[in-house]
Order: sequence, then C-alpha cells, then structure tokens
Amino acid sequence: MVKHLSRIASDHCTILLEIFKPVVVNNKEIRYEEVWATYLGAEAIVKKSWSKYVGMDPASSLNVKFKRTLRSLFFWSKAKFKNLIFLWDKLKEEIQEVQLEEGEVGISFEKLQILRFKINELNITLARLNTWWKQRAKARKNTNWISHIKTNNCSLTEDGYEIQKVFFEFFKLKWKHRHCMLEGWPKTSVIINEKDQYVLEAEFTKEELQSIIEKSGSNIAPGLDGITFSFLKNFWKLIADDVWIAVSQFMSSGELHMSWKETLIVLIPKTQNPQEVTNYQPISFCLTIYKVIAKKLLSRLEMVIHKLISADQAAFIKGRSLSDHVLLAQEVFNKFCYSKARKGLLAIKLDMEQAYDSMGWEALRQVLSHFNFPSKFKELILQCILDPKYCFLINGRKTNLIEGNVDLDKATLYALICLFYALKSYLMHYMVGKGM
Repeated sequence: MVKHLSRIASDHCTILLEIFKPVVVNNKEIRYEEVWATYLGAEAIVKKSWSKYVGMDPASSLNVKFKRTLRSLFFWSKAKFKNLIFLWDKLKEEIQEVQLEEGEVGISFEKLQILRFKINELNITLARLNTWWKQRAKARKNTNWISHIKTNNCSLTEDGYEIQKVFFEFFKLKWKHRHCMLEGWPKTSVIINEKDQYVLEAEFTKEELQSIIEKSGSNIAPGLDGITFSFLKNFWKLIADDVWIAVSQFMSSGELHMSWKETLIVLIPKTQNPQEVTNYQPISFCLTIYKVIAKKLLSRLEMVIHKLISADQAAFIKGRSLSDHVLLAQEVFNKFCYSKARKGLLAIKLDMEQAYDSMGWEALRQVLSHFNFPSKFKELILQCILDPKYCFLINGRKTNLIEGNVDLDKATLYALICLFYALKSYLMHYMVGKGM
C-alpha cells in the first residue's frame, strides 16, 4: 500500500510504502482439501466417522456428520501434509544420488527398480502439491485486502473493526425487508398450464440428485461448513443415502433447515483503488447442500421459464444470447451518427442495478402465483430465499450473522432473475398494448 503523508516543514509529502500484512485468522475453520482423497486411508476415515449414529432429524444429522467427518480428516491429514514438501525434497535428492551412481559405475536391475519407484513416488507427491495449490489459486488475499474505507461522514478509516461496521451497516440497510404494492396487477394470459405444473411437481429421484452432483464443478469455494462438491463426489458411495434422505425430506415437507441458509459474503473490489462500499461486489458462498437443492429446483424451472419470457428478452434463457442486443444497440447508435432527423434522436439508459436485490419477497410470491406456479413448487422456491442469515468475511475476520433480503446461491439468483424478467417482459407488453 502506498500513500502520501502530511507535509511537515517542507513542500514535499513523505511517501509511506507498507508491505502487505498477512491475514491473521482467529477462527480456525476446517475446509475440505481435495488432496485428502488421494490417500488410500481417507475412505476408511470417512467410513468410520460417517457410520456413527447421531439420532437427530435428517438435516441436523447430516450437518453433524459433515462436521465430524471433516474434523476427522483434518487431524488425520495434519502429519501427512507437513511431510509432503519434505518428502518431495528428499525424493529428489535420492533420485539424484541414484542417477550419479548410474553415471559412474552403471546401474543394476535392482537399483533400476528402486529408481522407477522413487520417480513414481515423486510424481505422485508433485501431483498432490499441485492439487493443494490449485485449490488456493483463486484466493487473492492481497487484492481482496481492505486497507481503508470511506465512512458515512466521508472520512477514511483504517481501523479493522470500523471497516467491518461500515460494510455491515451498509448492506444491512440495502438488504432490509421491502414493502411492495401487491394490488392492481394486470391479468396475464401467459401462465403455467397443467402439463407444465405436472413437470414442476414431478417426484425428484435419487438418480437426478446424483446427476446434479456429478455435473457440478469440483474446485468451488465452500460455505461456512467447509464442505465442497469434491467431498460429495469423492465419497458419494458412503454418504449418498444420508444426503438423499435429508434432501428428499425438504422436497416432501417444504421446510428448509435454517442452518442451510447461512451464507458467507466475500467482497471483491470492482475498481483499482476502491474507497467506498459501492466499489465492492458482494459474492455469496452458500453451503454445498443448499447449492444441490437450488440446482434441483433450477433444473425444473428451466423446463418452463422460456414460455413466460418473451423473445425480446435475450438473456438468461438457453439458446438466446445477450450479444444480439449489444449488436442491435450498436446499429441504433450508428444510426444516430448520420441521421438527418429534424427533431434529433434521444437515447435513455435505464440503470437497473441489482433490481432483484431490491425485490420484496412478497412481490416474488405474487409473481409465482401470477404465473400460476403450483403451490408446492412455489413454496420450495420461497423456502430457499426467505429469511437467510449471512455474515461478511473482511480481512480474515467474520462479522456476526444477520438476517436480510440478500439473494443466495447463483442457481437461486438465476431463477430469481428469470422470474423478474418474466414479470418485466409481461408488463412491458401490457403497457405498450394500453398505449402507456
């Protein structure tokens, strides 16, 4: 960090160069490491820890098993990881000694076998180190470090707790509950028919759940519980039944466990030198089990949403591209350059930044009813977004959990955007038809 200090007895400013400070994390949370699955003993550790009886409801039982198994893997792997870099250096030295001996007196068949074994062991160790670093490749502590922020009275603060407070208060106000006008909405003829309702409310199967997990990316940042899709994929045979029971209970009862809505918010800078809260983009890290549920609902929504959104809306629907509208806009502005219209032409840019963040949940409930979504599917979607709890991770420290109007996983956000544009598309056609 470079900044100018005040001028004292001189017309020159002193320049302060401060080397980036490492993040000191007091909360030692455990996250699943993909490299653990490369050891033969990992499966036995998971099997032993997972098979212990819990005696709770399926969702709470799954939470306990996730946490207990993760801790077992962590303490089992501590010694192995500490020796990983040491083992790599040791193998390189041993291989070099054998190769030097080969150059001087030749090499026997026995020595050749040893050399091949050590080279294979070195490659395995190198692959494990590569997996470990690859999982951390997305972390940019230097870039994401918030050294200062502008407060409400327009003064800059460098105090860590004050920075937390500024972000906390800003987003608490931004994501507060919204009151919406729910009366006088125009009627629509574009609704979900009985056939589509049957598709949306069809029973979810275990095979469908497994397919969603297999298609999900592995190296994805985990939520507060530290569980990733890599863990589900690596040990699916051992944990499949418990995951299925917990997910199917939600699908049948329509009640999502409150802990599954807990979300970690990370702030990513949008500019080179961010100083204000609005210069940061909030990114949500949801629990992996929540992502699985959101993806299941989204896979059903994708089957019918294209019928609700008009062809004029080019984004968020498969087979349509936002670049079509970009090209159209370029042609329109090109027309402005050589148009000879007497009255001139006018372009208006509508700023709809985070319009879905400002949507009241009661308005979304009415949108779902407006388009005739079946009641069960409607409640499943609402359960995924109502009353979430979230905290911010700022400079390695977490804020307290607060409730808000924040959107959660990308899959849920995508579904909300689709529903938002379905309503927007319909209202635009309604106003044009009325000459508004």
